[in-house]
Amino acid sequence: MGLRGTPHRTIRRLEDLRKERAKLLSSLTFLLRCRDHGLIPSFAKLGTSIKSSRAQRITERAGRALVRERIQYKRRALDENARKLKSTHLQLATSLAPTDWDYIDAIATAQGELQLRKDTARQIKKFNHLLPPEKNVCPPDNTRTIVNLSEEVLDEPSQSVLSKGLNFATVPRTIPYADIIGGIEQAIRKLSNEEAEEVRGEVTMVLKRAELPKSNITRDERAALHRLRNNSDIVILPADKGNATVIMKRDEYDKKIEDVLKDTAYRPLKSDPTESRVRKTKILIKEAKIPEEERKKLVPQAPVPPRLYGLPKIHKDDVLHKVRRRVLLSFLYPC
Repeated sequence: MGLRGTPHRTIRRLEDLRKERAKLLSSLTFLLRCRDHGLIPSFAKLGTSIKSSRAQRITERAGRALVRERIQYKRRALDENARKLKSTHLQLATSLAPTDWDYIDAIATAQGELQLRKDTARQIKKFNHLLPPEKNVCPPDNTRTIVNLSEEVLDEPSQSVLSKGLNFATVPRTIPYADIIGGIEQAIRKLSNEEAEEVRGEVTMVLKRAELPKSNITRDERAALHRLRNNSDIVILPADKGNATVIMKRDEYDKKIEDVLKDTAYRPLKSDPTESRVRKTKILIKEAKIPEEERKKLVPQAPVPPRLYGLPKIHKDDVLHKVRRRVLLSFLYPC
């Protein structure tokens, strides 16, 4: 980028000031929440050897006064930080090329936002520890959302992870940078070079700020999920009606699907007609008097043939004999 002769100390000062501002903001937010909820943080809790209700009220009032004083201190520190940031901004903006300054400012902003997220998560944890413990709260009954029609014995972690539902998404262990970049590159193929570079720059900034959230399942639940996924003797699917997860024997499920295919409405095809249908669709769209921009939107993108799957009707008496037909993907088409 041609940053030879750049005041590196000033750039580092900018980064430090952004991080300092993030810490001050998260700390001030924590103190304001404590004040509004009548909570006293550990730094403001005063002890006394006098065991009386009056002495306790005095120490509580003193603790709240210390919280208010700390709030004023943080606000003064934020004002001082803002003045230093303004001075540093002006110094760098006048000594750097506009493109170099925009890049450095974006990087410093990303570091400040990352610091703010980390400190905010830590302050939220501190605040939650100050809250009084909840009184006896009965855990939700998750067993009603799981219907086990197989002979598989489900341990507690397996029941817990299945009760979250089939639409529950687990936090990945690593950020899929390659998948994200590949998807972005595919999406910007039709953009101009200038617009594509702008999008790449924005994506780069977002990925620099990105960090994985805390895992939303336990280690035992993740191991149970791995076991269930690799168990070829069962099939896990949603119920036809109701918010339930159904576990069936795979051979029984396959038999019910085969019974569905015995219907004369279906017949096997010699080849996959998807490509032929797509070509005919493109010809019809091209011959139609449709504007070019609208025509591009109508052309099928990465078409796939339909597939066949079944959903058990658990609200019926004979569940295994009531598998509803849903044509969603297969090389089987109605006659």
